[in-house]
Amino acid sequence: MVRQYGLLERLSSVEAIDLSVLDAERDKQKTIKRLSAAALNAKEKGAEVVIMGCAGMTGIRQDVELAAGLPVLDPVQVGYAQLELLVNLGLSTSKAGLYSFPYKKESLFL
Repeated sequence: MVRQYGLLERLSSVEAIDLSVLDAERDKQKTIKRLSAAALNAKEKGAEVVIMGCAGMTGIRQDVELAAGLPVLDPVQVGYAQLELLVNLGLSTSKAGLYSFPYKKESLFL
């Protein structure tokens, strides 16, 4: 996905914390410890921000930020904020280019 979005040359690292989703949700302190260590490792490799990769990590962003000294993005919070922004501004996905309809809108209701 990183390559597909054209951001590969900006990626410092991908770090695994070796916990299943259920284990990450069950033991938040263990998750914070492992994610903080992974964030510090990524920081040593040049990372300037950490993007958590699982909804099971929601609610621990601030703890990891404090431990790593880096901004941490929780995709659930970011996604929700993006949705809220779009709704509040009355915006929607463009229907041009990549997101254009492959058919005429009128044909949807035949």
